[in-house]
Amino acid sequence: MNKINRRTVLRGLGGISLGLPWLEAMGQSGLPPKNIRLGYIFFPNGVIEEHWTPAKGKLKELPKSLTPLDSVKDMINVHTGLTHNTFCGHIPGTANFLSGAVVKKGLGEFNVGKSVDQVAADYLGQYTPFPSLELSLNTVHPGGLDNHGYSQSMASYISWSDEKTPIPRERVPINAYNRLFKGAKKSATTPAETKSILDYIKEDTAAVRRSLGREDLYRVDQYFASVRSLEKRIQKANKTKFTMPRGVKAPEHGVPRDHREYAETMADIFVLALQTNRTKVATYMLGRGLGNGPNYSFIGVKEGPHAVSHHSNKPDKMKACEAITRFQVGVYANIIQKMHEIKEGDKTLLDNSLILLGSDLWCGNRHSTYQKPIILAGKGGGSVTTGKHEIHSTGTPLNNLFVGMLKTAGCPVKKFGDSTSSTI
Repeated sequence: MNKINRRTVLRGLGGISLGLPWLEAMGQSGLPPKNIRLGYIFFPNGVIEEHWTPAKGKLKELPKSLTPLDSVKDMINVHTGLTHNTFCGHIPGTANFLSGAVVKKGLGEFNVGKSVDQVAADYLGQYTPFPSLELSLNTVHPGGLDNHGYSQSMASYISWSDEKTPIPRERVPINAYNRLFKGAKKSATTPAETKSILDYIKEDTAAVRRSLGREDLYRVDQYFASVRSLEKRIQKANKTKFTMPRGVKAPEHGVPRDHREYAETMADIFVLALQTNRTKVATYMLGRGLGNGPNYSFIGVKEGPHAVSHHSNKPDKMKACEAITRFQVGVYANIIQKMHEIKEGDKTLLDNSLILLGSDLWCGNRHSTYQKPIILAGKGGGSVTTGKHEIHSTGTPLNNLFVGMLKTAGCPVKKFGDSTSSTI
């Protein structure tokens, strides 16, 4: 039996290719897929430290900014001490929030790094109609450089397919809804849309089979059967009406003027996408770095969120900054509560998920980044014990937690960015 490179792909006409599963001939083990959903929710400008950090150990009385999570505190872990050990002001701190890469200065000089959600999407996306979903409440920054020399457009994105390419995110609720649930074709229109990828790679398949032993031949046949099954499932999803949970209504057209309604509508789409397994990976930006919108007058805040984050220890500005944080934590809390109420056999959607909330900075007033405010909800299919304040050594790579989330979801990764271990 000959050795086969793990990166071997079968190629056919028109550039079509298909990667192989793990085989004995590759000499490595693989990880089975799991039905774990991963979510990453971002809020900008940091927090008021004393209103964020709970007491050590089991979560009991929550600090002011975390009070919206009181009813679900047994389902979350608050992590302190985690950070990206790179310069992370508002602009680079938003752009590299999900990678920790060292961001370059200058227009178009990003070096943001592939974000962890897209690493997850590369693996988990093969099992769902949509590899990932990106939602946002903010408009794209028009551009230019900030006072540190960073391209301000970077602050509009947390998801990146590579170091220079942001993933477009959807900020209009009905567009996101239609993309997930109404954008599929009713039927295939060309033979290429119904023909299997396996039909295009017969020649390469025959060549590879001659190099395999009996067990590997069995694995290849089983793999091809699963590929065809997946193709049929996706084709069916794309040509038939999708059965929605009861009570689901499509959002109104346009962006709601009421920011609370806007945030909750997008949160509902976030939950629905994971619940229905249209995707297993989703991100949600509650604001952009350096942004001074939206108008938070509905919670008594008269200035923009970036302005009040630079509070200079003035009580009125600190109060306003904390109120905004509490509102954003409340959006997250509602997501967690809804996911907890959705049953999946003897578990819940939340039990089978890991949903992270975090910010670009620790303290916006000082631009401090020695740690980041991080909360992780969900049990990851039973792998995570929740209800605790997890204290890490200050400066521990946040990417350690990202690696832990990837592994828990079944993604075959050992390292991501500057990770030094796996934390969960």
